Amino acid sequence: MKLGVFEFVDKASTVIEEKNNEVKLASRYLRTFFMELLKGREELISIRYRIKSRESIKEKILRQNYYLRCTEPEDILNIMPDIIGIRIECRFNDDEGEIFDEIRQLFNQTEDSTWYYTKEEKDILLDLRALQPQYQQNGFEIYKIDGKYTYHGMTINFELQIKSMVNVFWGDIEHRILYKNFNFMMREEFLRDLMYSIKYNLTMIDNQLFTIYEKLHSLGTSRIDSTKDQFKQMVSQMIHDIYSIQIMERLGVVMDLRDIIHLVVDYLFAKIQFSKPDSFDREVIHILNRLTVIANSDSTFGEKIVVGKIEYNHRILRQFGEGLSDKINEDFRWNLVLAIIMDICEGTVEEEIRVFSEFVVFTVVYRVRNIIKTLHLSEKDKEELVWTFTQMIFHYYCKDYHIQYFTIESMRNLENALRVFLRDIYVPEELLALDLNDFYDLLDEYYISNSVHKGELE
Repeated sequence: MKLGVFEFVDKASTVIEEKNNEVKLASRYLRTFFMELLKGREELISIRYRIKSRESIKEKILRQNYYLRCTEPEDILNIMPDIIGIRIECRFNDDEGEIFDEIRQLFNQTEDSTWYYTKEEKDILLDLRALQPQYQQNGFEIYKIDGKYTYHGMTINFELQIKSMVNVFWGDIEHRILYKNFNFMMREEFLRDLMYSIKYNLTMIDNQLFTIYEKLHSLGTSRIDSTKDQFKQMVSQMIHDIYSIQIMERLGVVMDLRDIIHLVVDYLFAKIQFSKPDSFDREVIHILNRLTVIANSDSTFGEKIVVGKIEYNHRILRQFGEGLSDKINEDFRWNLVLAIIMDICEGTVEEEIRVFSEFVVFTVVYRVRNIIKTLHLSEKDKEELVWTFTQMIFHYYCKDYHIQYFTIESMRNLENALRVFLRDIYVPEELLALDLNDFYDLLDEYYISNSVHKGELE
């Protein structure tokens, strides 16, 4: 090499700087071109460009040893791949792949099976050989395509990136803290661990944003009940994402949380319906806000829950509630149920166990009443029969407290079992011929066939 390293770096960066006007005009044209190319795509948010600064050019020449590949400083224009950076910003992570596929379909002309162009513009070329997304040194994925643009007889290299909102945010933070800030090199490992945790949280946020978008997008013509169901699905997804990540980080295992989450969400929405029916929207927003906070903090699941004295106004409530108080420190799944409820509701342990017990008991009572009310009995006899069967059901439930017993699907199974058991009852006298022990056998049959105990049998 004819020049010293540092002299070469200065001259090479000067070469690019002298072409600043051409580079700037080329950048603007590239932005306009891709805006027109992707016009009408609902995934698209914006397209931005950046021109590499003199300091960044110098740093990259040294870091990538470009000076070893150049005979003259002017050669840097052909070697440096990202003098211009074009960033296509889209809504969600999944949209990145959709936009890349669109670009790949439009850039379908080639003369050398390396550089591809569109029918409308032969001077803008993309290298589409590399598999996308690519893996960065940090282990995360990125859609990154090398390109070149021939402008006024000069070929300018550019890099095309496709990034979602959260990945734009992540990329900017990582670049400023990890990539640029060499003063923190002694603590780099610590910072990387911290930043990776942030990245995972951002991915979770992306999922949440997508869920919110999908649900809200379809609310316009939905009925009230349908809207509530959609909000329940949205909250369920958020809870699943938050706690599955926390369980993986703390315990290193993947758990099926569906039954737990369905039970928690059913409880949360029932609580709103019965205590604050006129402020449904506000209460849902409160839940969403709480989940945002929880996503960035630690849950208390897995810790011993101390339960004080709880006053119950019915013997079945007391039976279930006292048994539950014991289970939450024996059964991890029940511990997680209560931990999630406590995280979101922020009430006392005693209050939440009492209200949750009321929710479970009266859900069962409601299902039982749906069947009993069809019988040709006096109202007094019907009510007595409701509580007779309710007591039997909770005697069955409280033997092992399977989480699956208390999901909506399970409650439907319960209602079907009772309907079958009482299907031949037309007059009160026929009740005397029933063997109530047969009802327990029928519950076993229904729950086993509907997978409540399936795992145990297998």
